[in-house]
This record gives sequence, structure tokens and C-alpha cells, in this order.
Amino acid sequence: METKKTILYAEDTLATREILKDFFTCEFAKYNLDICKDGGELEFKLKQDLEDVAVILTDNNMPLRKGIELIEQYSDKGIPMILYSADKSVWQQAKKVGAYAFVQKPFDIEYLFSVFQNAIDEKKFNWEDVPFDSRCL
Repeated sequence: METKKTILYAEDTLATREILKDFFTCEFAKYNLDICKDGGELEFKLKQDLEDVAVILTDNNMPLRKGIELIEQYSDKGIPMILYSADKSVWQQAKKVGAYAFVQKPFDIEYLFSVFQNAIDEKKFNWEDVPFDSRCL
């Protein structure tokens, strides 16, 4: 029997955690969901065996460690790491440090779904397709 893959997700704000938990439970039900409440908890999990992790989604501004720092440190794990933030100025840095994609808050849920599906399907993310309001021009 094949092991169920996991989505590893880090968000420090309870309301956003709950919204995305519902989204993942509905849209990606065939995956386990492992939720971290801050950057320190995500870092602890990134140091573990990630064989069953399909995708990592992380907020940028969290207690203990920023998402961008964790992506820079752990992007060599071979797992798509998606950064999201209300601060659209970090999208270029996200690309530079090895993030699979960047999604701006507040979320366009259809865009988030397509980014996730592409990551799961191992499709290349086109940074030029980041919605205009997510670009730092």
C-alpha cells in the first residue's frame, strides 16, 4: 500500500491557518496535512525525514524564523516550497533563494489552487505569470 503524501504548511495566524486547513482538506483530500504554528516548528520538521512530503507552503512573517530564511536554508531538499506574504516586495527574493513559487496575501484561492496543483504535478512555475499585483515593480 502506497503511503499518503503530506502537505507541510506553516502559518502563525489562527484565522488564516483555519481557512487554508479547510481549503486543503477539501481540495487536496488525498494528502495528509501537517500544520506548523511558527517558523521554529517548521524548521524542526524540515530537519526530519521529508520522504512523504509533496509540497511545503509557508508564510513569510512568523515568530522564530521567517519563511524566506527557511526556504533559503532548505530549498535543496527537492520539495517544492511555496512562500506567501502580504509583503509583495519579497517575491523577487523568494525566486532568488529557491522558492518554487510566491503567492501574495490576501489569497486568490483559484491562483493558490493552480500553483499547488502545478507543484504536485511537478510542473515548472513561471515567475512571469505571478499576478501583476504580486510583482514588485
